[in-house]
Amino acid sequence: MTAVLLVDDRRQNLVALEAILEPLGHELVSVLSGQEALRTLLQREDFAAILLDVQMPGLDGFETATLIKQRERTRDIPIVFLTAISKERQHVFRGYEVGAVDYVFKPFQPEILRSKVAVLVDLHVKTEQLRQQAELLALQGMAELRRESAARYRQLADAMPQIVWTADVRGRPTYFNRGFIEYTGLSARERGADVWQHLVHPEDREDMLSRQRRALESVEVFEAEYRIRAADGSYRWHLGRAVPMANPDGGAEFWIGTATDIHDRKRIEEGQGFLLDAGVELLRTLDVEVALREVANLAVPVLCDACEFDLEDTSLSEDELTPERIRVALVSYGRTLGSFTLRAEEGRHFDETDLDLARALAQRGALAVESARLYTEAERRARASRALETIADGVVLLDREGCVLLWNVAAERITGLAAADVVGRRASEAIPGYARFAERVPADGSRPETVPIEHEGRELWLSFSAVEFDEGTVYTFRDLTEERALEQLRSNLVATVSHELRTPLAAIYGAAVTVRRPDIDVGAEMSDRLLEIIEAESNRLVEIVNDLLLASHLDSGRLQLAIDTVDARALTTSVVEAARTHLPEGITLTLASARKLPPVQADEQQLRQVLVNLVDNAVKYSPEGGPVTVTVGESEDYVLWTVSDQGLGIPPAERRRVFEKFYRLDPNMTRGIGGTGLGLYICRELVSRHDGRIWVEANNGRGSKFCVEIPVATTTVPARQSVTSV
Repeated sequence: MTAVLLVDDRRQNLVALEAILEPLGHELVSVLSGQEALRTLLQREDFAAILLDVQMPGLDGFETATLIKQRERTRDIPIVFLTAISKERQHVFRGYEVGAVDYVFKPFQPEILRSKVAVLVDLHVKTEQLRQQAELLALQGMAELRRESAARYRQLADAMPQIVWTADVRGRPTYFNRGFIEYTGLSARERGADVWQHLVHPEDREDMLSRQRRALESVEVFEAEYRIRAADGSYRWHLGRAVPMANPDGGAEFWIGTATDIHDRKRIEEGQGFLLDAGVELLRTLDVEVALREVANLAVPVLCDACEFDLEDTSLSEDELTPERIRVALVSYGRTLGSFTLRAEEGRHFDETDLDLARALAQRGALAVESARLYTEAERRARASRALETIADGVVLLDREGCVLLWNVAAERITGLAAADVVGRRASEAIPGYARFAERVPADGSRPETVPIEHEGRELWLSFSAVEFDEGTVYTFRDLTEERALEQLRSNLVATVSHELRTPLAAIYGAAVTVRRPDIDVGAEMSDRLLEIIEAESNRLVEIVNDLLLASHLDSGRLQLAIDTVDARALTTSVVEAARTHLPEGITLTLASARKLPPVQADEQQLRQVLVNLVDNAVKYSPEGGPVTVTVGESEDYVLWTVSDQGLGIPPAERRRVFEKFYRLDPNMTRGIGGTGLGLYICRELVSRHDGRIWVEANNGRGSKFCVEIPVATTTVPARQSVTSV
């Protein structure tokens, strides 16, 4: 039924309009305001005409008409203005400007109004019929177009290399293209509603069906990767995608889907991922067999159904490929280190892509094997290098051109040459005396050669051995400087002791022979003199032997000290008085001591030995006579002795050596001064064992002054009374 909208702010006017138009038999919808008219038009849009009063509160007729014409769905509804107030031309023109088709003034003739509305309704009905006829023609054309499009679509789908299919709104297949039929080999009877459940790989099936259910429920694009079984029973990876074809209600009218073969790409991606994982496993441990077993586990089932490694198989010259097996060699730097074999079971067939992945894996496996072997070799060399760094012998490695490749820690310590200053340079330039020992040392390791080398004012005696090999020459050397010095000392000792012993022995022998000669009457006085010589020289022999024994005990650590509190002044006095009994002519011996001295903590006998040696040396090295002074006093926590003379003195350069074993200031006795060279050495060792200190100074330009400090005892003893100087 056709509807007419009546708009007036007065109810009686609406009743009058309804009475006038009722004979037409149309649906009449009455509203009391412009706002209510707009709300009604939002709810329905099938009105044949609108009768609109001009004068209304709120929205008047002109404003209401303007808003109706602005809306696309209501702009074509004819509007007739009704008014009883303004008949001026400008108001009439305004009505036509806002879209009115007629302007009727009140009071109006019912027959005229009814006739005008009837014409508008009849026009609306004819227009609607024409629209429906046009839509019907369009639908018929669309159906024909769809039939033609469907035929073209099927032809296009059959020509595509992809699998193409359609399905109804419930996902049941309605069409498969030629690509699907050729790939799967399924007959029309076998292409049922559950065809995908039979074609998709069991491992991928549940995920694919789950994604399909969600797409059907949400009417969204379906997409998934899964393996589809081919006619020969093998599976290949495909990217499945389905798009819903929407109906006018927004739902899916049907689905169009494709399945694109991505097997090669998928295999490459899986292979790359596998190679990454395999690389991690091969780097995780240096145990190659463990690493290869882990890689074999990773290869199943990504690459194969079984994988075997054989590090003993070095016979493979070319890689082997069959549909069921791949065998490739592990090759590094042209050497075959082993092989591995991939095997396939039913449903899997190897191709060139699999062979490429297997070769890439073999390269990584070969690299791991080679790295492990290199690491083992490097570790062996590192252990050898660490051993070279810790051994006491110097080691030098030269290449074929004579450049230094290795200079170990012992070589640095022995020579004083830092490795940074030697390594990388020619040995002839960096190593002092290289030319000398390179000529003298045989390069076959047969025998060592001891060679003296001068470096920064030092003379080093080094024992060299050399071994030549393919890459160069290895020299090892040992520092024999101290051994040679000791040997020289031993030689000097033998010579010195022989001389020192020969002199008193000769005097004793001569005196004894003279006393016993029957042909000479020596007389009582001469006999006593000869006996005195025998006694004195015998005492001298005893002193030499005692010095040798004491030095031996000091060297071996067998000397035991009896530490006690010792009266320093009394001890010094007794030493000086004993020395005065046999002073040579021209020598004076004086003692200067404080009246009160603290006792020292010492072995009295050994401390006496020190003082006796110092006094004897002062007398001995004053061959032309002169004063010898012994001074004793207190210095903080020590008692200080000084023994000074005005004799030969000691050159500054020799002062640090006078306390060395067997050192003598006049070794050739050009001035008639003998001795074993042990006295000052014994003094130094004894003072050191008393936690004291001994040194030598110049004595105001003439002679020498020896100083000794011994710690004060923690307990005191009464000091003996004596004079300050004697």
